[in-house]
Amino acid sequence: MREFNAYGLASLPQRHAAGRPRRLSRDQEEALAVFVRQSSREYGFPWTTWSVAKLREVAVARGVIPPVC
Repeated sequence: MREFNAYGLASLPQRHAAGRPRRLSRDQEEALAVFVRQSSREYGFPWTTWSVAKLREVAVARGVIPPVC
C-alpha cells in the first residue's frame, strides 16, 4: 500500500493484455498514419477523402502495408 501511495499506478505490475496478435508492426502503423494524413489528391486520385477500402487498396498497392483480410 505504501508503494502505491508513493508511486501510484506505476507501482502495479505490468500485465500484458491477451488478444489478437498485431497484424501491423509499429513502423507499418506509423507509415500508414503518415499516408493517411496526406490528401488523396496529392497522390493523383479524384476523391477528396479517404475511405477505409480506398486507403487499404492504395496502401497495399504502394507497399505501405501488407495485404490484409
